[in-house]
Order: sequence, then C-alpha cells, then structure tokens
Amino acid sequence: MDFAFTEEQEALRDLARKILGDHTAHDRLKEIEKGPDWFDHELWTELAK
Repeated sequence: MDFAFTEEQEALRDLARKILGDHTAHDRLKEIEKGPDWFDHELWTELAK
C-alpha cells in the first residue's frame, strides 16, 4: 500500500496550513474563545470568498 500523499492532497494541506497559519495567532484565538460564538467570523467570511 502506498500511503504517500497525492499532489492534490499536498496542495490542500499547504493551502490549509497557509490560511489557518495566517488567521490563528495565539492572541486572536484567545479573543475568539472569549466571544459568544467561539468561531472566527472574519475567517469564515474570508473562506467563503
């Protein structure tokens, strides 16, 4: 069995790493955690584009 990632899987991983890395600073996560919704409205808006 070949468990290596395909090029598409690697591209998806890299994209997720970039998007989440850009939007998940420790301070931002703490701010979101204190809010009533527990999710990042700005990030969801950006992902929906």
